[in-house]
Amino acid sequence: MKPTFIFLVSLLFLNANSYGQEKLLLNSKILGEADFHFDTFYKIVDCGNGKPKFLITAFNESGKDLNIAFDITLEDTVTKFTQQINVPFFFIKAFDLQMPSCADNKYANLKYDLDSRINYNQIKATIKFRTK
Repeated sequence: MKPTFIFLVSLLFLNANSYGQEKLLLNSKILGEADFHFDTFYKIVDCGNGKPKFLITAFNESGKDLNIAFDITLEDTVTKFTQQINVPFFFIKAFDLQMPSCADNKYANLKYDLDSRINYNQIKATIKFRTK
């Protein structure tokens, strides 16, 4: 778990130095870690249009190349409104980090609009991993 801790500290540092047009609304949080050593984190940002965006960071620390997908459920803990995000299968090399930003669409498969009925300050996120 030591590499995960170091990775999380790095994410927190990156949040403090967000990309130009990103306004950080919610610092990175752990989304989940698969038993095969695949880590996911999320943060919520405003990309300049006033609408919260859910950005997922994927880190393959497994030592194997993967084709992976995951299903995420976001829940507003007060209103109980839920939003489902289904990330389709994508390829990620061993030890690769995929971190989307507002600056480009390099990892567009890891960027989602947050439903306006979910308050990002009272969000609960769960994840289910799928592999081929």
